[in-house]
Amino acid sequence: MISFKQILLTLIIILFLGTINFVNAQSEDRLYLPDYHHDEHQHIKRIKLIRKYLDKNADSLQVLNDILDSLDDLEHDRINYILNKINNSSHFEYDNYFANKNISQGRQSSLNGWCYNPSLTFRHKGGIYSQMMFYKYADTSIKSRLPELDFTIGYYKSFANNFTMDIGYSHSFIFYGNKQSRELLINNISVYSSYDFDVLCLSSNINFSWGGTDKTPEVEKHATQLDFYLDKYFVAYHFLGSYKFSVDPTLRVSCGSDNYFHIRNRIYSENKGEKPKYEVITNTFWGLLAIDMSVYVKYRIKHLDFYLTPKFAVPFNVDVNNRDNSAGTPIFYFTAGINYRFRLWNEK
Repeated sequence: MISFKQILLTLIIILFLGTINFVNAQSEDRLYLPDYHHDEHQHIKRIKLIRKYLDKNADSLQVLNDILDSLDDLEHDRINYILNKINNSSHFEYDNYFANKNISQGRQSSLNGWCYNPSLTFRHKGGIYSQMMFYKYADTSIKSRLPELDFTIGYYKSFANNFTMDIGYSHSFIFYGNKQSRELLINNISVYSSYDFDVLCLSSNINFSWGGTDKTPEVEKHATQLDFYLDKYFVAYHFLGSYKFSVDPTLRVSCGSDNYFHIRNRIYSENKGEKPKYEVITNTFWGLLAIDMSVYVKYRIKHLDFYLTPKFAVPFNVDVNNRDNSAGTPIFYFTAGINYRFRLWNEK
């Protein structure tokens, strides 16, 4: 399990970032919030009281009911304005990501236990971002205090509130295993795009990974994965004290080569002194890898997100000697985390 020291460190960091935000609170409120922000709770109470009255007199007060619907829409627009202003300004994001199992391409890796990935991201309002992510595993075979460190740079942009694009490059530094293992699949390019049709959102993401400068046959292996997503977004405002509460059921279909899973498993097995179940696979296979269903639940309070995602994954073509598109053993797992946005300056 995560140690008490790690939990305490996380809480200290969140408290520190909260203190920074508190110092800039007055100027931020002027930037983000309309003048009636301080009457927000009274505004909501009035709506609820009138709603309660209208429930008893709805037939004779349809006009007032329509007015209240408009007030609700205005309140939702106000919240979206606040959150979009925060999201679209230049800011930092500190994220704590936790997964109770190490799952890749719908398959359970040879690492036992949970995975913990804290990260720090800077997002510029123009769309450019950079990220530093750390990895921590529960598996005792990995002795390093810092098993892996990833650096990412990319560009993210939304167009007309419907189309979204994200292009990024990442490089991994692996601090366990032998020299050759540390060169395997350490570079990655990803291209993500999505279009919101209002009724449903359709997305795709392609990842291409390759090794380092070592020219041995294993390091020269590469991996490609193409994911398709279909999801529906549901939202509620002021639910249990939140600004915005959202539920996002998602269906994902993953295709590609399974080199990534087998190569990473080889690194883990060699680090344990074990023989990998399969040798490094050739680059020739391309097929269905996994189908998984998930529900992304997010609780948003201005700068702070709490999220939880239960997932159910079904792997395909697990047996490398029999690629007949048969399904493997389903896996249930979950991910969770906390995301905090903050600035060290005031934008004008």
